[in-house]
Amino acid sequence: MIDHEMYIRISTALASAMSAVLGASLSSSGLKPHEDTSTGDIVFAFSKKRKTLAIVSILFWVAYLGFTILIGGVPPEEFTSFLIFLAFMATMVAIGTIRLLKALYRITKDGIDKHSWFRHTFVPWADIEAVHIGGFGSGSRFTIKSSKGRVILNTNMAGFKVVATAIKDNVSYEKWQKAQPVIEEIIAR
Repeated sequence: MIDHEMYIRISTALASAMSAVLGASLSSSGLKPHEDTSTGDIVFAFSKKRKTLAIVSILFWVAYLGFTILIGGVPPEEFTSFLIFLAFMATMVAIGTIRLLKALYRITKDGIDKHSWFRHTFVPWADIEAVHIGGFGSGSRFTIKSSKGRVILNTNMAGFKVVATAIKDNVSYEKWQKAQPVIEEIIAR
């Protein structure tokens, strides 16, 4: 039988590894573009492989927490910490599941359609007021601002060239000129 301290070490290592897997599987760079044949829109969504990986890591968390409660037990002095951890993990799993099941971005002939965790924003090309570059590194995210809301896109998304080309083709130059070097670099790749 495993003593309590060894159980904590093993379970912490497994939990850390599965957190990394879950985070990586749900990162924006995992969004893959494909064409919706019924509308001609480009949809950025998670691939089946990424969805499977995320579901496996979510199932691991459910099994891990169940095993901890049933087999390992939670010492009374650690119960409050365990409840906080459990609430945090339940929130992360819920957010991850919502994110996983929704198509996040749709590039249409009329604009950019964004489905986030709790709201939907459609920004018509004509309503775009500005395109800004920000984030860590050189141009790691675009912020597209309009009166209807804003859309933040990670330039590390697979197929971001489609977005850069759509901005260049559909938005007047003065609204995206600050982002020109990055847009031109992405299109040239």
